[in-house]
Amino acid sequence: MKLVEWIKTKRPKGKKSIYVYTALVIVAVFSMVALNANGQGDSEDTDIMYTLTRGDIEIAISGNGTIFSAESQELDPDDFEAEVKKINFSEGDTVKKGDIIYELESDDLTAEWTKAKIAYDNASLEYRTSSGDVEDLTVRAPMTGTIEEMDLEIGQTLSQGETVVKVWDKSEIYVKTPINLLNEGKIKVGQAASVTFPSSFFTTSGVVAKVDGTPSSDGSGGLFQYVYVAVDNPGGFMEGDTARVEIYAGYETIRGITEGTVEYKDAEILESPGKATVVKLYKQEKDAVNAGEIIAVLESDSLVVSQMSKNVDLQEAKIELDELSEKMEGLSVKAGSDGILAGSDVSVGDTVGVNTSDSNSSSNNTGVLGQIISFDKRMTIAVDELDINEVEIGQHAEITVDAAPDEKFSGQVVKISEIGDVQSGVATYDVTISVPYSKLVKEGMSADAEILLDSAENVILLPIEAATEMRGKIMVTVYDEDARAGEEKSLVPVETGLMDERYYEIVEGLEEGDQVVMTGLSASDVSTDDRPAGMMPGMGGGSGTGTRQRP
Repeated sequence: MKLVEWIKTKRPKGKKSIYVYTALVIVAVFSMVALNANGQGDSEDTDIMYTLTRGDIEIAISGNGTIFSAESQELDPDDFEAEVKKINFSEGDTVKKGDIIYELESDDLTAEWTKAKIAYDNASLEYRTSSGDVEDLTVRAPMTGTIEEMDLEIGQTLSQGETVVKVWDKSEIYVKTPINLLNEGKIKVGQAASVTFPSSFFTTSGVVAKVDGTPSSDGSGGLFQYVYVAVDNPGGFMEGDTARVEIYAGYETIRGITEGTVEYKDAEILESPGKATVVKLYKQEKDAVNAGEIIAVLESDSLVVSQMSKNVDLQEAKIELDELSEKMEGLSVKAGSDGILAGSDVSVGDTVGVNTSDSNSSSNNTGVLGQIISFDKRMTIAVDELDINEVEIGQHAEITVDAAPDEKFSGQVVKISEIGDVQSGVATYDVTISVPYSKLVKEGMSADAEILLDSAENVILLPIEAATEMRGKIMVTVYDEDARAGEEKSLVPVETGLMDERYYEIVEGLEEGDQVVMTGLSASDVSTDDRPAGMMPGMGGGSGTGTRQRP
């Protein structure tokens, strides 16, 4: 009976354990039959006692793997060839994000970029011009004024450059007056003037707005220069009217050689940007307009198609320029993140990268600039399918490396694979663990990791061999040496917490110092080497660690 109880405590914890457990049961049954047949079933051996003590228990999953960098950046150019001009860091140096590690030079790449930049600038100019032509199909007043010329009809076809409308600003006029060249230098912009219109004998004041710098000839050898006097137009003066002008140049009054001629200060002619058809008219000749007001709308399929084509050309030129600009930036080889320069094997003057300009060239000098590896490291362990659901992101892990066995590093779970690797019907899942930076830990080193699932400190520990499962409850045989003869042993139900490979955590039912019987085991059943540390017949003690979860 003792052997059967002991086997009960050895219930299977995994697929592989089922076969072992079944074999133990079969051996136990045959052993009991054999013992009873020989009349030895009732023999009494000395019970093994265990005195309950306190200790720590940890539930963990362990595995081994290889150290690798959390991030890495290859430094060699893979799409152009260049010459190393300057080396700012050496193998093993610590670098900061943005540090320039190498400075390269490529005449071919620079020439390609210059050509692409010119092509882009030309395409951009052509697209802007084409877009302006399409915008000009909506004819807007260029200024506040009056439409002086406009002869349009709906459906009318206009040729490129044909006049659409002429708008004048009549609010202010210029009187263009010839002044004797002997007065050159005396008349300046801003001087006051008096203007008289002979047709109406109306006199008003004005201001010198412009002085021609180039003299003109009157045809008989006389020289003069034109002076433009600005005058507010009350509304009755038209272009071509004449007026007498007197200019007050300091203490001197200078008069025009002849009467001046009225010109509108601002006048602008709008022309058709291309072959177009009039589709809408909002204004007509002699109408007053405000700046920006729509006068007419034209339509031109050819201009719209041309704009779309120019846009495609511009986008293609931009893509080409962007690609080459990115390569040009690559001539300054920068660290993309903080880290360590590793794998550098290059000297000033060496050619690096790949020659992509010649399809027949096999030039390939990659791998010599090395890479930037991050300070933070990683390792991956394989976790059995029976344990994987106990693993969570952020769980603590303890790492040791073979190269520094006395050092322990604290990491945590950062990734859990959703896809298992099935071998011989058993699935394992990759679990990635962070490894903090240390000069002792290098990429490629072998390491062991232990993921802590749960733990309890200073708790009462009960050997698994002292427990029996009965009707869903854990029962323990307690020994009381002060009890009456024959009543020293009693079966006590207990509540357990964590369980590892050797111990239960006792939550309720037993106290520290209680003596329990290792149920089913006797001194003759277990060799000294198989006993927990300090356990002797009638004695006990120990602490627990393991790799299993709660029972």
